[in-house]
Amino acid sequence: MNIGKAIRYLREKKRLTQEELAYRAGVMQGNISGIERGIQGYSQETLEGLAVGLGVRVSEIFMTAEELLGMPIPNGPSSHEEEALLANFRAMEPTARYH
Repeated sequence: MNIGKAIRYLREKKRLTQEELAYRAGVMQGNISGIERGIQGYSQETLEGLAVGLGVRVSEIFMTAEELLGMPIPNGPSSHEEEALLANFRAMEPTARYH
């Protein structure tokens, strides 16, 4: 999976330059260039900053990377267990979902 290609795709879709994204994400423009070209790694913190800068969730970056590879994106839960987990998650208070 190439996260760099997904970041570039999302950045261009939002009509942002690397410099604009760098400012929004709090990273150096050169880091974005390296990540997009696949010659530089990234930390979780950097990825989270890029997601904020792009106005998406980190999961959306991964989903975009999968889409660019031609991988099918699931439409929804595939089992009764997954449906129950999703229903329970949706019923939770938003502040309790990630603790």
